[in-house]
Amino acid sequence: MAHAFAITLRCRPDAAPIFRRVLADITPACQAEPGSVAWQAHQSSEEEDVFLVYESYVDAAAYEAHLATPAFERVKQELFPLLVDRQVRTYTSIDG
Repeated sequence: MAHAFAITLRCRPDAAPIFRRVLADITPACQAEPGSVAWQAHQSSEEEDVFLVYESYVDAAAYEAHLATPAFERVKQELFPLLVDRQVRTYTSIDG
């Protein structure tokens, strides 16, 4: 059963260029992680300080492994201090 996450990040208005750079930098590593089905970052077309990260993993263990990667550590160190709001929605696949 795949696990997916839609994460909305709102940063300080002056931090949008930092978010864009860091998310672009870590995308290839996150996409290449074992168990990663999809990983893509987006910036809002209407609000420069709003980002959406969509992540999908083959199972919960793959997601837990992602949380221990250098890429996620970079997010915690460089982006979390610049956050104004963070909303995480979790989804599981519908297997018919």
